[in-house]
Amino acid sequence: MGQANCLTGDRAQTTQDYAIGIGLFLLAVMFVIAFVPSVMGTFGAADSAERSAQAERIAAAIVDEAVVDDGRVLLDADALDAVLDDPSTLGMSPADRSVNITVETLDGERVMHGGDSYEGATADAWTRTISIEGSCETACRLTVRVW
Repeated sequence: MGQANCLTGDRAQTTQDYAIGIGLFLLAVMFVIAFVPSVMGTFGAADSAERSAQAERIAAAIVDEAVVDDGRVLLDADALDAVLDDPSTLGMSPADRSVNITVETLDGERVMHGGDSYEGATADAWTRTISIEGSCETACRLTVRVW
């Protein structure tokens, strides 16, 4: 009867066991570092991307609805005015979002506007350079804000 000898049958930790353990530990740490910030982050980024895409779709629909000359994006003033009077005719503004559409000169002078009144709320915007028959022949800025 004697003491058990380490060299005669008891197994000690090997280098391979250590490497596997450290590897699994590092994988777990990397998973936590990669996953936890996305869970803890705000959900505003996804909402902002959705609003930005919606603003882009509305601006493209306005141009498609009122375009006269596609080469320089010349819009018909009456068709543009009809869209600005009732943006819901585009079928792209959901009830839970506000949409503001503004046409202004490159100097910042407002030419036309429609939709909800915009008073500096956090919004995503899409801007297109357009021309309008009769009032803004050279260039104007069409800005669509969604919030």
